[in-house]
Amino acid sequence: MIDTRCGLRCEGCSFKESHGCKGCIATFGNPFHGECYVAKCCQEKEQVHCGECKGFPCKILIEYSNDPVHGDNPKGARIEQCRQWGISEYEYEVNKSKAKEAKEAKEAKEAKEAKEVKEVKEVKEVKEVKEVKEAKG
Repeated sequence: MIDTRCGLRCEGCSFKESHGCKGCIATFGNPFHGECYVAKCCQEKEQVHCGECKGFPCKILIEYSNDPVHGDNPKGARIEQCRQWGISEYEYEVNKSKAKEAKEAKEAKEAKEAKEVKEVKEVKEVKEVKEVKEAKG
């Protein structure tokens, strides 16, 4: 689940309970410590998280994740998280597209088969009519 803009995981964060933090997404870029410039950047670009950005990882995110007091442990963890989210979303879109193509191909095949069955039935009916006419004739 994507729960932050920068890739920091809210799940298990001590500030969630101790400071009543709801995270940057739920608070529109204003978690417990006030406005978050990383979250605001994502929101201004109408992105869910930093991993969607063409400039990922940008200088802002790198500096934020390497902050001496509130940076990542291990280093680069939130950048890697955004990278995984980005890949997951890309793979989701690719898979969604492939599934749609497969469904359309299946429907086209079924329509073709149904048409062929109908044509075979029509040919049989024509033959039966001819045979009846010949028998009477």
